[in-house]
Amino acid sequence: MPPSEQQPVANVDRPVRSINSRVQIVLLAIGGTVIYGVLQDQMTAHICVEYFTIGHYDYWGLQDPTLLAFEWGVIATWWVGLFLGMALMISAQVGRSRPPLTARNLLWPVLVLLAITGIIAFVAGVTGYALAQNGAVYLVGLLATLVPEAKHNTFLADLWAHNAAYFVGIIGGIIVCIRSWQKRGRLRGIQSRKSRRNGESSASPLWERIVLFALVILGGVSLACGILFLLAVNV
Repeated sequence: MPPSEQQPVANVDRPVRSINSRVQIVLLAIGGTVIYGVLQDQMTAHICVEYFTIGHYDYWGLQDPTLLAFEWGVIATWWVGLFLGMALMISAQVGRSRPPLTARNLLWPVLVLLAITGIIAFVAGVTGYALAQNGAVYLVGLLATLVPEAKHNTFLADLWAHNAAYFVGIIGGIIVCIRSWQKRGRLRGIQSRKSRRNGESSASPLWERIVLFALVILGGVSLACGILFLLAVNV
């Protein structure tokens, strides 16, 4: 077949690959935030289950801290991952003048962001607990009445940890997006034509491919669960 007849196939295939890469980035962000949310909630739910049973809306009457952690680990984070993923996808893929980044290129930045978020959330939780122990912070209003007095300090520790995680996640996500855009600008001047087309310069290690695959699959499942949850609570 003459080359002129094969060109349309390539032109059709390139947008398909681009869409697939963009979907992977969004699902990577969702999967990463959900796994972080579940792990953090496993800790905070076992520290103070009242933070979830009293401090959150009761959808299904769960009381077990492990089940509550899975419930809220998905409900409270999948939409954060969706917004982060959309922002990352735009910063990593939009703009023909800059070589695109793939989900593989963003795996490490996302993992580092989640690790930093976890560390700061832990420090914030310890700080909140220490301040509560010394009476510097305390529950007020209805929560002060509903939460058993013996659990006030641990409730505040959970509250500080979760608020810190949201704050760091948002600020850190913005930083990752900015750095991704800047990296594309640097790559524009140094990548070869082949690397520019692929968005990658070498094969990734097996463990990276496994982690990326797992997070993308988890992101897809979490996105589906999040959408089903929204449909269920609004029916």
